[in-house]
Amino acid sequence: MSDDWDTGDSDADDITLKPRAVSPATLRRIYKTPDVTPSQQDDNGYRPAFICAIESPDASTVEIVPATGPAPSANYVLTKETSSDDSLAFWELTVLVNSQAQCTWGLTDETPKGEETRVFQAYSYTWVDDTRIFGRQLYVDPFTETKEYGWGPEFYGRRLFGREWKQKPQLTF
Repeated sequence: MSDDWDTGDSDADDITLKPRAVSPATLRRIYKTPDVTPSQQDDNGYRPAFICAIESPDASTVEIVPATGPAPSANYVLTKETSSDDSLAFWELTVLVNSQAQCTWGLTDETPKGEETRVFQAYSYTWVDDTRIFGRQLYVDPFTETKEYGWGPEFYGRRLFGREWKQKPQLTF
């Protein structure tokens, strides 16, 4: 067997000449795979959703709790926001722990016509509590595909989405 293997047409493709790890671009050239760049988010992308029964649809701020199961230790506040010219309405879900906002989710109302319960889908995520970033924790935001400091959307995402929520009952004593 011969020791002079064919490693490509140029020295750029010869991985034996480089003492460092092979870059993804070099691997794509060697295996002749297309250069794939992350696409903008489409309808099949990362868009977690939850169902929420809101008694007062015009309320600007609503505290929500799971429809079934124990109430979580965090507080979840759903706020309706509008653009400055009132042409665009969207929702923001804020997660609070000990009255301190930790993260916010931008939501769109995807409720089908005639449905009583609302269906919300996330289109953005932001970690806002800088006091809880231990050791400069980094995450990749799946909505923007950028690296950010804080805890990623999976930190609260699994607890929030894929279940049914309702307006928190008003307790009077």
